[in-house]
Order: sequence, then structure tokens, then C-alpha cells
Amino acid sequence: RNPRSNPATYTQLSSIMRDLFAGATGLSASYFSFNRSEGACASCDGLGAVEIKMRYLPSTWIPCSVCDGLRFNEEVLAARIDFDDQLLSIADIYRMAVSDISSLIASTPSLPFAKRRSAQRVLQALVEVGLGYLALGQPSPTLSGGEAQRVKLAKFLGRRTLSRSLLILDEPTTGLHPHDVSRLL
Repeated sequence: RNPRSNPATYTQLSSIMRDLFAGATGLSASYFSFNRSEGACASCDGLGAVEIKMRYLPSTWIPCSVCDGLRFNEEVLAARIDFDDQLLSIADIYRMAVSDISSLIASTPSLPFAKRRSAQRVLQALVEVGLGYLALGQPSPTLSGGEAQRVKLAKFLGRRTLSRSLLILDEPTTGLHPHDVSRLL
């Protein structure tokens, strides 16, 4: 539920993306993190929104006018790499649906095999638990309870091996649509 967290950071896909962009652009991997001063928008500190405090009402958040809610500074947003004949920034990747990113990762030869395989396992797990529609960079507080639980489940299911593991689901259907329950089972 941390506003600095999203499915990419929670599942460690952001680390793979940072390394990929760093290797392709020559910038340090820390530039491709909105949680670090090197890459974060200076106006919103990488949150993508700014808080407007009101005297007698709860605060409200509006999208940052400098980065347009993308969380990164101009230098990082200008750094683009070629994904299957598409020049994309890291913010573009975070705005994409999980199911769309999976095919891009599969066709990225500059990503070492082990990292590509790791990313594919996590992305496939996210799709299999019914989150293929979810934007990789969607802030965690905006996820429903069921979506948040399935991100946690996908992180576990995306591991290299599940042997010698026992998974106990406590009320796994809470907050899920009946169609998603059948998928989960």
C-alpha cells in the first residue's frame, strides 16, 4: 500500500528493467528508479502527483505538471531503447499492460538470458492469476484488495522453482470475481 510501490517494484521486475535501460543507454541503473534522486522528477519526488493540503478538508493529490504523472525527470524520459522496432522509455514500459510487456521482453536480445527468463516467469504468473490487463507501474494504493493479493501470489509463483514449497491460501477468493476464482484454482 506504499505509493512508491507498484507491481514492477514488488515483483522485482523494476530491477531487471533498470539494468536493461542502464546497459542500453550508458546511464547508471539508479537513474531508472523513481525512488532515487538521480531519476525522480524533482517537482514531485518521483510520486507522479503532488499533494494539495486543505485547511478543513482532507488533502487531495493532482498529477504532477512537470512530469505529467510519469515520475521520472526529463533526462530519464528522453532515454529510449528499441523494443521490437518501438523506441520506448522506462515510463512507457511502466504504462503498458503486463500482457503486452511479456512479448517485448521475449524479443529483447540485449537482456541476458537469466534475467529475461526471470522476467518472463513473473510476467507469465501475473497473466495466469488474471492481471494481464494491469499496468506494470500502477501505484499500489490504486490496486483493489484482490489485485494486491494476486500480485503477491504472482511474485511467489514466478520463482525459479517451487519444489519443497507449500502454499496455503487463506480466503483466496475474497474480493475476486467468480471468473477469477476459477482461474486461481
